[in-house]
Amino acid sequence: MKERTEYLYPVELVEQRRDDLRTKVEGDLGADVIWAQLVLTEKCSRRCIMCDYWQSHPQNELSTDEVKTTLSQLRDLGTQHVIFLGGEALLRRDLLEIIQYTSSLGIAPELVTSGFDTPNKVRSFVEAGLRSYIFSIDGPTPQSHNTIRGFPRLWENLVQSINNLREISTDDPDIKIKTQTVAMKQNLFELDQVIELVGSLRVHGVSIMPVKGVPNLVPTIEEVKKYNNEVAPKVAEVCKKYNFQVTRLSIYPFGETSNEIQRAQKGLYNLGSNKIPCIVPWTHTLINPDGAVYTCCSMYSHKLGNIKEKSISEIWQDEPYRKLRQQMRKLQLPECVSCIERNDYEAVSQEAFSKQQ
Repeated sequence: MKERTEYLYPVELVEQRRDDLRTKVEGDLGADVIWAQLVLTEKCSRRCIMCDYWQSHPQNELSTDEVKTTLSQLRDLGTQHVIFLGGEALLRRDLLEIIQYTSSLGIAPELVTSGFDTPNKVRSFVEAGLRSYIFSIDGPTPQSHNTIRGFPRLWENLVQSINNLREISTDDPDIKIKTQTVAMKQNLFELDQVIELVGSLRVHGVSIMPVKGVPNLVPTIEEVKKYNNEVAPKVAEVCKKYNFQVTRLSIYPFGETSNEIQRAQKGLYNLGSNKIPCIVPWTHTLINPDGAVYTCCSMYSHKLGNIKEKSISEIWQDEPYRKLRQQMRKLQLPECVSCIERNDYEAVSQEAFSKQQ
């Protein structure tokens, strides 16, 4: 059976534009902004144990018009794919309008969510042009998932949302459903059951990522070794059963070798070679609710501008972005050691930079 190639994020779009990327690398110029992430709000009604968004009191969030203007500029920069997330993006009252506008620009919108509180609402989002969904699921049962997420009936509504989308997809085969799971001490020994659940729900892709920034949720070295021996083979087996793509990080979220396991205790999750620059500063941008621009979620120490002050088009080719690309080419960005997505980009980065080394 052929292995699926459903990455969590659209790395395959980078592969389609490899020639443009190679020509831009040498001058530290931005290639097309192939995909972007817009964090629309920090508001969240959940009480997840691995996140503190729900404790924040966001101010000065981008208005509907500011979001639309930015989306138009991203379209002009060649953007094909925009991922909307939060907090909980569904708490933006204008989200449906934003989805409709994104789709009207010819950009494929994608939503990261912990689930619709009213599962029947999914049809209105499909009709607005939303064809791609990433659902967060952290436990195979209502008790385990709802405890981690700190919200009643969240598991039940999430499963119903997926089932409703699957029903709609019988008439709309373009609908893609993926799930992401945050691995931590509380669910480490249930990860195979989580994959079994989402496999039975017939989703298109899965991703398991280690918890970041909350040391007390990181399993001990002994727990990781026990998981690697007893559960990791089951995770790989279930992924194969449902024809899911298998990555090292999904099977061994806290490392496989002794050195990797020890590094993971410190939040150093990058399993890549670290000998090749990452393509993300040339192909991707992330915009926070207040308009601040970053290259990715690992680089919050490098603010590159704010769309309330300059257009994303200007910021994309401005000096801070160019300087960051220069640093990346020289592998002088220590933040990359904590990246949990770098492994997906490794092959594309290898090809893009092979002639530059």
